[in-house]
Amino acid sequence: MNIEPGVLAVVRGCPTADCNDQIVEIVSRAPPLADFGASWNCTNSRIQEAGFAFLPIPHSMLRPIGGTPLHDEQLDEVTA
Repeated sequence: MNIEPGVLAVVRGCPTADCNDQIVEIVSRAPPLADFGASWNCTNSRIQEAGFAFLPIPHSMLRPIGGTPLHDEQLDEVTA
């Protein structure tokens, strides 16, 4: 499974949208915002309170903390 550029992902280790050049850990693919019954800002704030960020992450930026970019088969494991 590829996570295409611009796909929203719930990530840990990056609290704000302006640090998406840092190494992050993929927690899960994000469902559509409508599933949360909230706007982007409201949803993002709720997730940040829990220590997560809800960001559009380019596929090339997906990598585990302290690691190298994930291969597609690894993405399958962390986004299943």
